[in-house]
Amino acid sequence: FMEPKTTFAAEKKNADLMGGVKKLAIGFLIAGILSGLAAFVVNPIAGIIALIMVPIMMVIGGIIATFIFVGILHVVAQVLGGKGEYSQLFYLDSVYYPPIAIAGSIPFIGVFLGAVLGLYGLYLLTLAIKEVYGLSTGKAVMTWIIPGVVIVVLMLVLFAAIFATVLGAAGLGALGASGALNK
Repeated sequence: FMEPKTTFAAEKKNADLMGGVKKLAIGFLIAGILSGLAAFVVNPIAGIIALIMVPIMMVIGGIIATFIFVGILHVVAQVLGGKGEYSQLFYLDSVYYPPIAIAGSIPFIGVFLGAVLGLYGLYLLTLAIKEVYGLSTGKAVMTWIIPGVVIVVLMLVLFAAIFATVLGAAGLGALGASGALNK
């Protein structure tokens, strides 16, 4: 966290997919336990279930999501002219992301701490992309902005479709109730 450029340059040489999975699993496990503890404080009965299920789901879901996320970034970085390996970006992601996930799971303050560290995480992601793919800062930022914009646009389209469906159903219901459809 203190010297990310130096750390990423050194860790890139150690890039190992299984090593990255282990780092992520430990980080997500700790984050899941913290989240489960928060649920336990709020509702002890539900919290017991959360203490068991949340860590398991965070480890499995977090690792799968990271594989997908890094895969998307890898493709975009290559389209932008980058020359690097998927396993290197995956591993560097596992170096910096677990502490952010853990901080974001600290009961009561995690939301705020996670948001601040999440922004710092984008900076670290940019440095990791630059290190692995040899891209400029602008292209490294575009590597994560492009998928982000695509996701936001898809979510807006989905929301508009759902909204139109609900409005259409409500409109047809109102017409049917008024008897206008029977004429």
